[in-house]
Amino acid sequence: MGKNSEINEMWEPSMGHPKKEQAEAEKKALLNRMSRAIGHMESIKRMIEEDRDPTEILIQLAAVRSAISGASRNILQSHIRTCIEQAVDEQESGEELHSLDDLNKAISYFVK
Repeated sequence: MGKNSEINEMWEPSMGHPKKEQAEAEKKALLNRMSRAIGHMESIKRMIEEDRDPTEILIQLAAVRSAISGASRNILQSHIRTCIEQAVDEQESGEELHSLDDLNKAISYFVK
C-alpha cells in the first residue's frame, strides 16, 4: 500500500464510525491548513523573485514550517486514535495487532 492510499484511507469514514462528523471536520481543517501553507509558499516564491528582504522571507518560511508541523501533528493524533481503536477491536476478536505496527511505523516517520 502506498503512502497516498494510506493517507486517503485514514480520512475515509469507516462503516459504523461513531465520529464521522468529527473526522470530516478534521479533514476540512487539515485541508484549510494545507491551503494556507501553499499560499505562503507561493508568497515566498514571489518575494524571492522580487528580491525582498531576507527577514520577511524567513518570517514566511517560519509560518509554512508551523503550518506543516501542525498538519503533521493533527494527522498523527488522528492516526493514533484510529490505531488504538483498531487494536482494541483486533484484541477482542483474537486477531494479531497489526494496527500497532502501523502506528509504530507512522511515529517513526514523524520523528525523523
